[in-house]
Amino acid sequence: MAVRPLRLVGWFSCLVVFGQSMVLVADAAELRRRGVVGVQLAPVPAAEGEGAAQASKGVLLAAVVPGGAAEAAGLQANDIVVKIGDTELTAVPDFSQALRSFYGGDKVPFTIQRGKETLTKEVVLAERPRETSDLYEVMYESVEVNGLRLRSYVTRPQKSEGKRPAVLLIPSPGTFPMELGPQMANHPYRKLIDALTRAGLVTMRVDRAGVGESDGSNPMETDLAMDAESFRNAARKLATYDFVDADRVFIYAFGMGSAIAPLAAKDSGVRGVALYGSTIARTTSESLPEALGRMWWLYDPDDKEIDQKVKLATKYVKLCAEGTKPGEALSQCDGLREAMRRFSRQGERDDHVAGIYHPYFLNICRTDYAKAWGEVGSEVLVLWGEADYQANRKDSEFIAEVVNKKHSGRATFKTLPKCDHVGNKADDPEDSFLTGYSAGEFNPLLVETLVSWMEKLGGGKA
Repeated sequence: MAVRPLRLVGWFSCLVVFGQSMVLVADAAELRRRGVVGVQLAPVPAAEGEGAAQASKGVLLAAVVPGGAAEAAGLQANDIVVKIGDTELTAVPDFSQALRSFYGGDKVPFTIQRGKETLTKEVVLAERPRETSDLYEVMYESVEVNGLRLRSYVTRPQKSEGKRPAVLLIPSPGTFPMELGPQMANHPYRKLIDALTRAGLVTMRVDRAGVGESDGSNPMETDLAMDAESFRNAARKLATYDFVDADRVFIYAFGMGSAIAPLAAKDSGVRGVALYGSTIARTTSESLPEALGRMWWLYDPDDKEIDQKVKLATKYVKLCAEGTKPGEALSQCDGLREAMRRFSRQGERDDHVAGIYHPYFLNICRTDYAKAWGEVGSEVLVLWGEADYQANRKDSEFIAEVVNKKHSGRATFKTLPKCDHVGNKADDPEDSFLTGYSAGEFNPLLVETLVSWMEKLGGGKA
């Protein structure tokens, strides 16, 4: 039997590492700088033995960053944070949500469990380090939507002159800032932006409502329509900068950003929409079970029950799409929760469907993507990496097909050899899975293909 690595879903970092370079802060007065703790987080492991049926509460400190605010306050690895200020924590997302009430320099009481002891530690939050680069200037600005200001990050190549083409990035919707601090030098987004900068492009990222320094409370309450409007407004604002060629503004969406892209692109004025590793296009009852089946096979290709698991997953996804709560749907699919533990310590959460918050999942299910893509008024480039084990090739092909059915020749579909889900080099999906897709060398073919397409549409070099 093949031995496969266990991958834990839900880990994230709140690291404190300071850097230097040029940063332009345009809207500092309107959006205050958040504070950071200096820890790596993980879910609290499920209880075993007596009392195991009771859900574990709090957030585990998987690691404490040397020299950070947490270490200075006396927090230690393996401490369980059960309360920040007056807010009790039950899961990892609660940690960042609780910190939204505080800013850099604030003194915040943390209630922790250390073994059998309950302690209170006062943490003086460090101001979040700003993003820097030797390749580009970073402008900290904001985009307005429905009365809220959302933090935006605009990068401009150093010493660039004249008006440049620009790219608005639409990633999978999440609850973490798009800011790339010094500790994220090897992050796939950083590699992508560095490569786009070297090609002479301006880029823009936007934090969702309730994320980072953006206005708003709980990002889980942001629906698909709100995300689409946010990115539509961002595309329009990007075209207004005096160093951007308003006729050469593009959208580049990746992963589950494909669920937002056609809605954001409509009436946005962008020259084109490019996609990579699209995970949302066909119905979720088709694509999600297929994706889960690939994952189960990669964990254990000798598993004789994969077909049965996929059937259960199909039933589960259909139930959730019809409005059944994920926890209740799981209870009707005997054995599926345990099978999902392959992907996280806790298995499938009772309020998420394959990692997607259920209300947002319902937004996706109720969107006619064939119609949405047919209404996009610009050229469309659909890319799929041959080493991508997360995204279905069929979803990418579907997007190109429905665009061309409505507007013949407007969409182009291309496959990229040795390119995995985040744009890193890998021989095939199994190689990407076994080596960890976020650890490899960035494949320049992705940006080369993207830029070549943009230049063709824009009538000249970037």
